[in-house]
Amino acid sequence: SRELHELAPTAEQESLGDFQLRCSEQLSGHDYYRALGETGIQYQPFFQSVTQLWLAGKSVLGELRSPDSLDDEFKTYQLHPAILDGCLQVLGAAIATETKRAGQPGIYIPTRIGDIRVYHRPGAHLWCRARILDEDTNGIVGELRLIDEAGQVAIELQGVRFESLVNGIHGDLEENVDDWLYELKWQLKEHLIEASS
Repeated sequence: SRELHELAPTAEQESLGDFQLRCSEQLSGHDYYRALGETGIQYQPFFQSVTQLWLAGKSVLGELRSPDSLDDEFKTYQLHPAILDGCLQVLGAAIATETKRAGQPGIYIPTRIGDIRVYHRPGAHLWCRARILDEDTNGIVGELRLIDEAGQVAIELQGVRFESLVNGIHGDLEENVDDWLYELKWQLKEHLIEASS
């Protein structure tokens, strides 16, 4: 398990309510997962923790709830994998909105997290503020803040990189396909007969 950073969490400059009011689009978790399914990305119920999204350009607010089946298991983690995945899904929504607006839609997947800062253990009902910080030809970098019901930042993820499956990762696969695939090749071996004494 990762050690807790002895740092003060970054203060939120804008309340969650104010952010919701200025958002141009709101999307239910059900509609979000249905839209993902239409692009070929399927999440099983265990990983469908986003219940609502508020979109404002390069920033997104997501409401997250852990699945009921996690109640006993949730306490054993600083950050449960299903909640971490939900956070990445919220940033993914910002990326999908921005790339669609720029006329470059595609599938982007998370490939790197620069730093995770845990200030306190979050509960089962959380808010995730995500925003895009930088873009290049193959990838997008953003940051996430996981906020508890009291409005306190519980966890921050910085330097979160998503890469294009088509231009970035897929391109690397095509260039180095021999490094990614195995070939079964039989070789003849001389059969040794042992003489019995």
